[in-house]
Amino acid sequence: PGNGLDDDGNGYVDDVYGYDFYNSDSDPTDDHGHGSHVAGIAGAVGNNGTGIAGVSWSTRLMALKILSSSGTGTLAGLVEAIYYAVDNGAQVINISAGGTCSATWNSLVQPALDEAAARDVLVVAASGNSNSAVFCPAAMNHVLAVGATNHYDTRWSWNSAQGSNFGPELDISAPGEYIYSTLNTGGYSYKTGTSMASPHAAGLAALLKSFDDTLFAADLTSLLQTTADDLTPPPSGGSDNCANAYPGYSGSTGWDPCFGYGRINAARALNALVSLQTSPRQTRLLLDDLTSTTATASVQLTSGAGQSLTWTAVISPVVSWLGLTPPASGQISAASSPEMLTLQATRPATYGVYSTTVVITGTAGSGEPLGSRTTEVVVSYVPELQRYYLPLVVKNAVFLPDLVVESLIATSNAVTVTLKNQGLTAVTDAFWVDVYFNPDQPPQVNQPWPLVASAGAVWGVTDPLPAGAVLTLTTGGPYYFASLSSAPPLPAGAAVYALADSVNFTTTYGAVQEADEGNNRFGPVISTASVGGLSVPGDAPAAGRADLPDREIGD
Repeated sequence: PGNGLDDDGNGYVDDVYGYDFYNSDSDPTDDHGHGSHVAGIAGAVGNNGTGIAGVSWSTRLMALKILSSSGTGTLAGLVEAIYYAVDNGAQVINISAGGTCSATWNSLVQPALDEAAARDVLVVAASGNSNSAVFCPAAMNHVLAVGATNHYDTRWSWNSAQGSNFGPELDISAPGEYIYSTLNTGGYSYKTGTSMASPHAAGLAALLKSFDDTLFAADLTSLLQTTADDLTPPPSGGSDNCANAYPGYSGSTGWDPCFGYGRINAARALNALVSLQTSPRQTRLLLDDLTSTTATASVQLTSGAGQSLTWTAVISPVVSWLGLTPPASGQISAASSPEMLTLQATRPATYGVYSTTVVITGTAGSGEPLGSRTTEVVVSYVPELQRYYLPLVVKNAVFLPDLVVESLIATSNAVTVTLKNQGLTAVTDAFWVDVYFNPDQPPQVNQPWPLVASAGAVWGVTDPLPAGAVLTLTTGGPYYFASLSSAPPLPAGAAVYALADSVNFTTTYGAVQEADEGNNRFGPVISTASVGGLSVPGDAPAAGRADLPDREIGD
């Protein structure tokens, strides 16, 4: 950062915190105040005892500045910002800006919105504040248009020229009047407009995505719309611009041009998301001319909240090569969950790769809509499927052994340690194994037990240990060094550790170079009392120090 280089190769220099597309530099600092307020609504940090919490209070924000200090901008800057967001990993884009639609909007901006849709990025935009027709880009294809409601849960409208824009393009509404949020100068204040409503919807989409990152943009749109609280326009003939422009919607249910599908409801959206879960979100099928003419796949449906629900599946868009094996609808109860939906693909007319989606819509037993979940289906049709077995080729690979302690049993009179070489090659170097009774701290390499513990036991393994081999070490058995160990009885009730390849003062990792140097320690276990004595006349017959590494500095 700050080095004047395009370190990540994305075409933008020093864009660590985002980018300023109005001034064409890497400093997206808000010099107007509008962007900071919008960003706080969507994603201000929550649960910190400060200010406000955004709708999605742990989300990551990508700061892309498209307006000047006076609040004006260019379509070219907007287009570049959309492409930047899509290319750099944004999953939800909020646009709290816009203007009167024109052919220029369609020719310049629509291709960027189409690209966002093709990359499954949800674009959310403010409908506009002129109490008239929906502005662009909210009115354009592949955009979720958001209007504003007030504290009375009616359409925000101050006068004939100031209010939430409306019309057939409107999708949803959200709170937008006197919204308290963050300022670019520090502190907090109230602002009003659809610019404040849009980040409420975008923030909720991000919150849903954080719960289930497999959701498609279409699923997010469906969840926001189907779980919204339905609001009804007033009768025409009054002062409401929308009601007068579109008479006949007063008292109606469902979508209307004044509120879209209604005012968003985060609790209902999250509950719906939990209630109906589907898997997988993408399935791929292969067909050729030599094997079966059909291929099948399954989608699992689950009632995540343990409640009964009704579901319906449709193919969208409908294609000739994919069908749903009946039933294509049904009910799930807590007892029957999960349920399987079977997809059957047939050979398309010509070779190629084809795709469509299966959209599953749910309704809770209470009648609450649960939105839709989408599974993408991809079919590849080729002349002949062939299976190839490829040898494993690894360039410049180094295969190493890996010593681990699998178990440790300690009593006051006996200790048993089980080792395993779980690496890919044999252990060929001689190595020490130490057991520590009541160490001052968990032992580390090059800490023989007398340095840190009250008592201990030692083995010196001098024979190779093949890959996958297991070796059991006992006091008095092979490789045991009584001369370096505590004489029984050892303390009962002690915290006991074992450390393989414990000591070698000529290296920092022991005698054996391993694939994982951090898994050699085992414990603690608690030692138990035992009856009888343990007599070891001296070092075990197989124990010799000639090939073993240093145990003391200067050995």
